[in-house]
Amino acid sequence: MAFQWSQDYRTNPNPYDQIIVLSQKTINDELYNMWAVAPDDSPLLSYTLTLRDGQSLNCELNAPVISLQVNNQESVQLYYYLQMLSGSLKLYVSNDPANMEMKTFDTTDWSIAVPVKISRKIINKGDKEWQYYADKTGFTNDVFSIAQLYIDASTSAIYDIKKSTFNGLDWSQETSAIQTNFGIFMSQWMSTTSSGATNVIGAIIQGDPSQTLNSNAPSFVPTSIDYYNYAWHDPSSDPNGTGKKVDGIDQNALCYLTMSDFVTPPEPVGITFSGTFVDDSAVLCMNTRLFWDRWMLPLFKRINQQLQLIPQEPSLGPSSDPNWDIQCAPNFAFGVNSAHTSDTDPYFDFSSLAWNGGELDSPEASTTGNFGDIAKAYDTASSTTNISYDVGGQKISITGTSQFYFKVYFPNDGSSNMTINSNWHLDFVLGAVTDGGLDITRYNDGTPAVSTTHSSENHGLVWSIDYPTYVAQVDGWINSYLELNIGWLINNLSSALQNQYKLFLPGSGIFLMADAKFNERGDLLATLSYNGAPSPIVRKKMSADRVKLIKDDYIESPDAVDHGGVDWVPKSWADLKLPKRQSRVNEDASLPTLTFPVFNAGSK
Repeated sequence: MAFQWSQDYRTNPNPYDQIIVLSQKTINDELYNMWAVAPDDSPLLSYTLTLRDGQSLNCELNAPVISLQVNNQESVQLYYYLQMLSGSLKLYVSNDPANMEMKTFDTTDWSIAVPVKISRKIINKGDKEWQYYADKTGFTNDVFSIAQLYIDASTSAIYDIKKSTFNGLDWSQETSAIQTNFGIFMSQWMSTTSSGATNVIGAIIQGDPSQTLNSNAPSFVPTSIDYYNYAWHDPSSDPNGTGKKVDGIDQNALCYLTMSDFVTPPEPVGITFSGTFVDDSAVLCMNTRLFWDRWMLPLFKRINQQLQLIPQEPSLGPSSDPNWDIQCAPNFAFGVNSAHTSDTDPYFDFSSLAWNGGELDSPEASTTGNFGDIAKAYDTASSTTNISYDVGGQKISITGTSQFYFKVYFPNDGSSNMTINSNWHLDFVLGAVTDGGLDITRYNDGTPAVSTTHSSENHGLVWSIDYPTYVAQVDGWINSYLELNIGWLINNLSSALQNQYKLFLPGSGIFLMADAKFNERGDLLATLSYNGAPSPIVRKKMSADRVKLIKDDYIESPDAVDHGGVDWVPKSWADLKLPKRQSRVNEDASLPTLTFPVFNAGSK
């Protein structure tokens, strides 16, 4: 499918850290539901105004509609359509005070286009509206501000005659006084809408320098926001986006463009076409430099440190058994690199999703055996880690190798060596869960987490133990280490994206995350499912006819999870049968001790 291919292989959110891409259809569905569940006295449902001079407008309203402009959006970002179901309008035909003639219009099926721009209002803790968003997100004890995005008609012409329709009436033929006087009513209506907060189309939670909302991934919280209209180009016929841009189609999208870590946002505002993020839906896209470079890879550096195999000076001395010349054992440890003691050390940095610790050598041990022979021994070790992800899928794979080499030799009498190679893997799956957020879960593919192979050479020595014993020892130890020592990783991966969907809010309701995947660049893409169901209290007050108007089919949450203050979720989202978030695991499990049995050796 051309759309999926474009989304998987072409999309690029640069230069922004995160973008929320809302199709025109998604926004209009949101406005429709806002209208459907509005209280009876809302200016979204009806509007009545009588001026002192006797002019009046009395109308019942349909759901408002917006039309995103992708051409010349610097002057007009969108048109907001006031749609009248029925009503009457009385206006003076002349501005002459002596002329009292009035004309009455039937406003049934009128659609009035108002050119507007999107503006933002910053709401800080302590402001009246702040608590509403705090309750909605659950961040009631945190410090943050809110960038509230709203439709702003204050700097625009009152209404656009050419884009408005009057149910067959040619409005341009009406007197200039009628056209001007009608503009007064439109101005008053927009003012009423603004004061009632029904012109809000979204809100973004913005981080505060004094506190983080996400201790596992603080950089995921936006610290700045801009917005831009992203044009639709049919990926089947115009994959490179060089064709004509068309205003007002459902697939055009409004983008919230955000930066994190208080980085200065790019200038000028905007994003270059790179592929189709959405068709008629909504999606969150987290830049690979934020998801991988600033969070995931620094997190995985700890694996590089903890699973690096470090050679130690071998155990070597005269045998306690007088029938043997010497006793010896290799000596290795994990995660004790004395030259690089912290997982934040650049030494553990990934390069192109790969890390190689290089070959490390132990000090050489030397002894004189029971039979007067000089023996020597040393170890070498190397460790690597590689990360991959499925393009268009959810899987993250971490694979690693640990190789150690042990050699014992009598300079004048023979030598023996062994090489043990351990290959390990950890698989995780990115996906949506029932609380509305994302979860990165440990995935068991049915194969052992660790596999070990060995090889050896023997030149003139005899040993008291066979190599498979060593193989089994190392295999079991590494396996136990992986199972017992990545609790910190499992808990972090599960929690970091838990509340990400609450940072980006529609004008009403919340978004719930659905399908999640990676594109070719490694950007995270997650579909946003709009949850605009009325709260149980509001729903009880609505008539059956009003309930039927709600665009999506909502059901009571099957898991009784409080999704942003409502207990109802879209049936289409519930039908995905998402899993629950995984439980936290024990991070304090004790590790097994790595010990190698001492064996006896001697020349033949």
